[in-house]
Amino acid sequence: MSLPTEAQIRDAAARLGHADEHGNYPQRLRSKLAAALQLADHETAEADPAPADTTAAQLARFDAELKAAGITCRTARVGLVVAAGEHLLKTVGLQLHPREETTP
Repeated sequence: MSLPTEAQIRDAAARLGHADEHGNYPQRLRSKLAAALQLADHETAEADPAPADTTAAQLARFDAELKAAGITCRTARVGLVVAAGEHLLKTVGLQLHPREETTP
């Protein structure tokens, strides 16, 4: 866990309303702001782990969960899986097995 930069601390102070119009903040808050930034960075890293499965495996599991939940209409499931696939591609990108990745 790295220490936040002065610019990051100033930005946090401004967002929290502790900075004046010049971006200056009370020095007594510096360590608290830095600790809050480190904690936020740590929590973000824990909350957003890289997916372990490929995109195809995640979508297949989602389809199976929809079917198990009683959504038996194939057309409805396909629409939901397509929407989930679009979301996955936008948020985490296409996840492939290492052996499937191509190099230019």
